[in-house]
Amino acid sequence: MEAMRVTTKPKNGMLTIKLPESLATKQALEVIILPAQENQIDKKKFNPSEYYGIWKEKNIDVEKVCEEMREEWNRDF
Repeated sequence: MEAMRVTTKPKNGMLTIKLPESLATKQALEVIILPAQENQIDKKKFNPSEYYGIWKEKNIDVEKVCEEMREEWNRDF
């Protein structure tokens, strides 16, 4: 089952929700309306594309950092 959760403010007593293509082609959808907590609306939505290549502008050797992290787990018992 695919689900979608949207927190939005009504405008003139109406809500407009853009459906993803996978849901837009369904013959029937169930809609449940619940009041949201006040702080949910003000949250900035997570956009993964903002973080793509986050290390590319820093002078960091990613492979070296990853190897160092892996080596931390190797211990002599």
